[in-house]
Amino acid sequence: MTFIQTPGPPGVFYRRLSSMLRRYLFEIVLAVLIVCGLIAAAFYL
Repeated sequence: MTFIQTPGPPGVFYRRLSSMLRRYLFEIVLAVLIVCGLIAAAFYL
């Protein structure tokens, strides 16, 4: 796959999405861990 930098809306959208993911990466991982923990606790209980 080749990533070509184009000055179009898709590039801007990808940049915004990438920065947003980096900003909320810790919160997303924490939420996933909490959900997985709750599911595991429900299965073990």
